Amino acid sequence: MLSCAVIHAQSRMTIHSTQADRTLEALSKLPGTGQFTSRRLVVTEDMPKSVWWFEKLLWGSLLFGCLIAPLDWHRMVARAVHQGANEHIPDSLLTTEFEVMNIMVLAGLASTILLGLLFTWLAARRRINWVRWLLAAIFLLGLPAAFGNLTDVLPVNPTVAVLLILQAIVQATALVFVFLPSARPWFWKEEAGPASA
Repeated sequence: MLSCAVIHAQSRMTIHSTQADRTLEALSKLPGTGQFTSRRLVVTEDMPKSVWWFEKLLWGSLLFGCLIAPLDWHRMVARAVHQGANEHIPDSLLTTEFEVMNIMVLAGLASTILLGLLFTWLAARRRINWVRWLLAAIFLLGLPAAFGNLTDVLPVNPTVAVLLILQAIVQATALVFVFLPSARPWFWKEEAGPASA
């Protein structure tokens, strides 16, 4: 009885394996999906070096952000409290406001890092063209605020100011790489039809 159950289980696994192989074979025929194997996706088209550098530099920029946050934490929270402060807030509520702003600043930083990771992945790995334009627009629109923040930070914490400058340079360099002519075809995703095969 036990050997019969083992034979039955092995035959079911073979059927499922065959179905999975057929599914992977069908998926590999879709344009722009690469070549599938039963274990992993093998990318048949190499990522251009400019896009590779873009991805790595943006990851480095996010690491700079993770370094800057703890070094500049108290100033960021105090600034957030000051921006929302009202002269008529009693001292007892001011302490509560600092606690709330700690949570708000943490949530803002976490969402910024997660969005940065998502946008980097969408542009570099999923090859979505509008994401690189969105990243460029966010960078350019954020420059005035970054320079304003830099003038606030420089007298208080020069180390953070240097890290902010390095972060901006790394982001600008990454955006230059993703807009180089060698990176453009990566985002075109030209579909190869049956006639061209």
